[in-house]
This record gives sequence, structure tokens and C-alpha cells, in this order.
Amino acid sequence: MDFGKYSALSKNKVVTNIINSKGSWNIRCTESLPVSISIDGGENLQNNTRRMMNSSSPNYLSYKLYNSSSLSNEYIVGNKYLLPATTPTNRLANFEIYGVVDLENNNEPHAAGIYKDTVSIMITW
Repeated sequence: MDFGKYSALSKNKVVTNIINSKGSWNIRCTESLPVSISIDGGENLQNNTRRMMNSSSPNYLSYKLYNSSSLSNEYIVGNKYLLPATTPTNRLANFEIYGVVDLENNNEPHAAGIYKDTVSIMITW
């Protein structure tokens, strides 16, 4: 998931996404089998807040992950989320991940640089 490039002075709220589709991951499951996903806190988790770390300095930007474009249901660290059942005609595991980073950062300045984090997605059935 790539949030793009922004000025260190930017105060934008940036949203990006990845959707399990034939054009992306294409994760398929046995039909009618219950499937759930969970997303960990990433490499820089602090106080249950996901954070990206600046690759050249000890600075962080917080971000959140959501399961729909409405940004109303956050993927909480440690929770499992049951996916809609697959069918004989659609075995694609139906899930989306929307990432949001608020560059306003509570009016705190942030250092220029490349910010990264790695999260793991666990798919269970």
C-alpha cells in the first residue's frame, strides 16, 4: 500500500487502498467455508497505534486501516473479521483494506523522508 509523496509541510489526510480482486491478490477459497482475516499492528506498533517509521531518523507517522471506503470500521489489532461466504460462482475472498494517514499529525511537524511499516495479514479458515 503506497500513500504517495507529499511535502513535509503537507496537512493532507491521505487515503489509499488495496482490494482483493482478480487484478490484485486474487485470494480464492473453498466455497461456503468460513474465512476470517486479522491484521497485526505492524513493526512499529505503540499503544495499539500503527505507525510508519522514517527510514533515516527516529520519527513516526500514525496511520489506520479500515475495511471499507466509508472509513467507519477500523481493523483493530488482534481482532478477527469474518468475511462474506464464498459461492460456487465467486470463490474470491471478499475483503478490502483502506489505509489513512493524517499528515496534520495533531499539528506536530514531521521530518521529511520515506516512512514505512510492514503489517501481516492472517487468513484463517
